[in-house]
Amino acid sequence: MTADLIPPPVLGGRRRYMGIGPAPGPRGGRGRITTVPVPRNGHAAVTTVPGPRGGRGTITAPATPRVAPVVTALRRKAAAVADAELGRLASRAPGLDDSARDEVRDTVQRVVEAFLDGPITRVTRHADSPLGDRYADALRTLFALEGQPGGTA
Repeated sequence: MTADLIPPPVLGGRRRYMGIGPAPGPRGGRGRITTVPVPRNGHAAVTTVPGPRGGRGTITAPATPRVAPVVTALRRKAAAVADAELGRLASRAPGLDDSARDEVRDTVQRVVEAFLDGPITRVTRHADSPLGDRYADALRTLFALEGQPGGTA
């Protein structure tokens, strides 16, 4: 329903999809492979931002300097919230074995990635247009990123 309200991307022509390599997961190799639209002419900047677990991996996505800090701040905030909840779980369920704890951590990470996928895809897709600035401003407001590094314009 809302997809009809979003104007088509400003990028001309067809876009090819560039694969993103998996970021190392908590168990060594279980990462997530994502695709992002890349302009056919290849003129968009490519920015590497921290993955959802911070230093455990990076995700490379097309972005402009105006949008990359918002994406970075959003991922950092999501990772901080997930880590806080996992810490709370560790204190509430100290008897949880390592295998179950790893499964919970993987599940939380998948939920966070799925939740952030739409907003991050849209803001990077429209990064070079005025709509990208509006998406970035909306993300700053909705996720209270103003006080975070990269969250201010």
